[in-house]
Amino acid sequence: KTINTGKAWLEAINSVRANMPTTVDSQLRAISLLCSVSLDVIGDITTSQGDNPIPETQQALFGCLTSNLRSVDPPVLLECMDMMLHARITEKVFVELILSQLFVHHRTKPELFTAGFTLRAAGALGRLQEELDIAPNKGPSGQRFLPLLSETLVRQLGQSTAEDFSLFSSTYLLEHLTRAQQHEVVHRMAQLKVGLDGEKLELKVAGAVEATVRRHGELK
Repeated sequence: KTINTGKAWLEAINSVRANMPTTVDSQLRAISLLCSVSLDVIGDITTSQGDNPIPETQQALFGCLTSNLRSVDPPVLLECMDMMLHARITEKVFVELILSQLFVHHRTKPELFTAGFTLRAAGALGRLQEELDIAPNKGPSGQRFLPLLSETLVRQLGQSTAEDFSLFSSTYLLEHLTRAQQHEVVHRMAQLKVGLDGEKLELKVAGAVEATVRRHGELK
């Protein structure tokens, strides 16, 4: 109740920043909590006071992680993208930094890019594009990394499970895979009975998969 103006909220954020945990994963969890709280209170602040602290809040939270991304493991990088969605952070440079580090990890630790991880990564990128209008393939890091991610995703399809596909994204399927890659993904989903039978798994990708099948006639 005492944080009832945008200025007061930003001062509170900066105070927390000064006492951030030292490890990046702890920082991420602290920032996620701040994001959750901020979205609950900022609407009332903006309505009652006429000022909007969201951009300043995003910048403050964003600055906590960018200098340490090189030390972050791939799963935490995906959590960063989830945090962006949760907090409605639209800083495209943040996505570029994340994709740059994922590219490095793909080159140095390819074993980390399992079927489940690649589908989750593709799903996170698709949701950023769908919900925040951040096209991951527009910057140089995305242009380098997305083709590698797509190739790895298709190569790992034989090890993928129905649960893995629950994290996938129709936007990534339709926007960032070639037609041949779409065919491979749709074929694997048909094998797993994912997305073609809504009673088995309710996936957002289901409608897009069925539309792809009808449009290209690639599954009989």
